[in-house]
Amino acid sequence: MTASRVLVLSCALVLLASLGRAAALPLIVEVDNSKGLRQGDPVMFEGRQIGEVTGVGFGERDMVEIRVTIDSKEREHVRSSGMFVVNEAIGDKRPDIEYFVIDPKSAPAEANRRMPGARSVAEVWLRRGRISADELSRAMSQGVDQFRRSLEALRRSPEWSKFKDQVARLSAQLTSTGAELARLLNEQLPKLQKELDDLYAQYQKELDKARPQQTPSP
Repeated sequence: MTASRVLVLSCALVLLASLGRAAALPLIVEVDNSKGLRQGDPVMFEGRQIGEVTGVGFGERDMVEIRVTIDSKEREHVRSSGMFVVNEAIGDKRPDIEYFVIDPKSAPAEANRRMPGARSVAEVWLRRGRISADELSRAMSQGVDQFRRSLEALRRSPEWSKFKDQVARLSAQLTSTGAELARLLNEQLPKLQKELDDLYAQYQKELDKARPQQTPSP
């Protein structure tokens, strides 16, 4: 192989490597509080890691800027309308930042786009207008205190009447996955499950009241 061919091949390999690195998606997330997040902490989506934090610092408008990089194979999931939530540290587990899809039909996020950070997962649910069972389960696994704050945020919202039905139905579904949730929450699960069961019981009572009363036949 001639020297010129070796040079061309080397340049091609360098170009391909640079293109591979460029395929990763850098973003800037603006939040009120980093909750101890630092470089190297994971970016999560649907229970799996899709990237990592590359920097944390103060930005414009008295906001904290969290710089993240999304893996090239995962960037297709990140849409321009999405939101991020910083999850607090639990025990020995470091905090992480979690991505949520708001509108899957929105355009893909562009490199270095500024993305909004929500104060809690409840803010994401309110923005989107719905909750999934998987998200409710993951929110519970983030810790009882953090989940209770999210639940209280929903209760204070004018949209609570709509979400109350969703949470009640989902809480009934989660009962069947109690073994897995027990592994995640240990002794905290019964306390939290009781709150959800009480909510579901309240929902059933309201349904009974709303049903038309049937007059007994003579």
